[in-house]
Amino acid sequence: MSLKQKIILITVIIISIIILIFVNVWSTSKSESDGIKLYAEALEYYKADDFHKAYKAFANIPNRSVLKPAAIYRQAKCADAMQSDKLVQKHYKQLIRKYPDFTISIRIKYLLAQNVYRTSPKKAKKQFQNIIKKYPKSEYAIASKYYLGLIQITQLEGITNPTKLAIEMQKAEDYFKDYLKDAPAGRFAVYSINKIIDLGQNKLSADDNLIIARSYYQLGESKLAAKYFDRTNMAFSWTDIAKNYYELKNYKKMKEITENGIAKYSSYVDKKDVYKAIDLYLNVSSGNKSSALAYLSSISMGRTGEDYLKYLTCMNTQADLKDTCYYQLYNNFPNGQFAADALSNIIFSNIKYKRYQTAMKLGKEHLSKFHNVNSTPFVLFWMGKVEEDLKNYEASREYYKKVLNDYPDSYYAYRAYVNMYRIQNSVIATDLLNKPVVFPYEHSKNGDMVIKLALLKDYGLVNELCKNDKFVQSWLEYEKGNYNKSVVLARDAMEKLAKKPPKTDFRWRLVYPIHYYDLVQFYSLDNNPLILLSIIKEESHFDAKAKSSVGARGLMQLMPQTANEIKKSYGIVLNTPDYLYVPKNNIQIGSMYFSKLKKMNDGDEFLSILSYNGGYGMVNLWINKHGYYDKDEFLEQVPFPETQNYLKKVYKAYWNYARIYGKE
Repeated sequence: MSLKQKIILITVIIISIIILIFVNVWSTSKSESDGIKLYAEALEYYKADDFHKAYKAFANIPNRSVLKPAAIYRQAKCADAMQSDKLVQKHYKQLIRKYPDFTISIRIKYLLAQNVYRTSPKKAKKQFQNIIKKYPKSEYAIASKYYLGLIQITQLEGITNPTKLAIEMQKAEDYFKDYLKDAPAGRFAVYSINKIIDLGQNKLSADDNLIIARSYYQLGESKLAAKYFDRTNMAFSWTDIAKNYYELKNYKKMKEITENGIAKYSSYVDKKDVYKAIDLYLNVSSGNKSSALAYLSSISMGRTGEDYLKYLTCMNTQADLKDTCYYQLYNNFPNGQFAADALSNIIFSNIKYKRYQTAMKLGKEHLSKFHNVNSTPFVLFWMGKVEEDLKNYEASREYYKKVLNDYPDSYYAYRAYVNMYRIQNSVIATDLLNKPVVFPYEHSKNGDMVIKLALLKDYGLVNELCKNDKFVQSWLEYEKGNYNKSVVLARDAMEKLAKKPPKTDFRWRLVYPIHYYDLVQFYSLDNNPLILLSIIKEESHFDAKAKSSVGARGLMQLMPQTANEIKKSYGIVLNTPDYLYVPKNNIQIGSMYFSKLKKMNDGDEFLSILSYNGGYGMVNLWINKHGYYDKDEFLEQVPFPETQNYLKKVYKAYWNYARIYGKE
């Protein structure tokens, strides 16, 4: 072959490859475009409960489409609605074979086993056992134990040998008990309880009774729970019994059980349960909390809960004794759960009295000993502030920058930013760019499938695919209009992330949405709209129908008496009984009230926020006692933890609204 012929051949091959690539890309693109269109049509049939048409329509999704596995799954659901077990099993097996890495493959295997169980329990047994073996921590493994219990019962028929029958009955009972341990309030809980009782033939052990009692408690059946708690070993169940008496409002008995448990059995139960019992005890001792703390402390010496009681004592003791209390807590429990918080309070005490050298030494000890704990941003900020007071500006900036880098969404990041850039009046933003809440991810681990399903509003399948993703669950609640639940889910999910995403990440918009912002702007008066929005977020999480235990109502949680005074002073006429549940009314009156507080506090926004929660009179008492020369020092000495944390939460929200939506 000549050189010219070789060149022509190579050229033809290259052109052929390019054409093939182009055709493949075009084919894939067309398949995806067709897939989206066809899936949307099929979904409409599905939502209309026309399962026959939906089944056929989902079958038309091209094999190349990323939506194909979703379409097959939907076909299986259609077949289930049409009561065709054969087709259900066909499509579930197809998914398991062709798409083994499909996100809900565990669920598909479970649903397949469930379907097989209807007609052939023995065949399903192996499938349920495999789920438990391969996915032992999954919810489907838990549910599989219930089904194995049912299957085991069917195998009791025909057994005449008493010994063998007892062994097989025990196996069935154990399956139901294992299910209840993992899912005490699960959908099969009541049936499992009944089967344990039947199979146990009135010979239940103390442990069996505890399993049943805990399940009834979780199901909200406290009276039934009490019956079984009475048959348990007190050493292992006293915290459960105390909680149950609390639900029954038998506070005398609840306190008696808690006192006895702390004195005798605290080492037999989880320390978190001891802490919970202590909290409930103090809740019903609100009229004499200090005496209750002192008594529990006296009987907890050397026992589980002693450090927690000491920590609570320090939090509730008078200001001039707090320092000594925290020193004792840290010295007695240097590696305990509350040591980091105790040390941070000791650090602030030294800063307050200008013992900077000691404070910096203890600060470095804190940062070295405790990593990424709740008090870390506090310590970093105050070390930065001390260096600033000492005119070590470069060192100060390094601490401030670390707070901003490692804890970018915290209250102390806001204060670090204000101090580092010397911002007057702490005002960093008064307006924001309107960015809508969207699906929380630009890319999904399922490729584009989840994104496309979200755009197609197949919320049911998105929910199943992302059942354990709290941000997606938050977005789904947002789409339903459940703003309060959406915010709480996203907030809790964000708090669990060790490293926070950049401020441009879509997830932040779920944590800090801008509901009612048009009303906030319209009624803001002389107030910063972002501060009002932040108050709404922390007061009600955007639940317009919110009502507190003391009667505060609506978005800004206004007391009716306060609202009536504002109405009267501004000449507002609103006579409907539920006017505070109307967003427009609540925001208007809330803004007027905040404006009034600002006038009373000489325009000081910081003090007005404290007054909004703690009351104007109390704020003035704190100013007279501690002085108001430095906002940061003043806040850390506010004796009401709720009010102190309230201001931090409001400014944290304000800071994040400015970060996420602020004009660059």
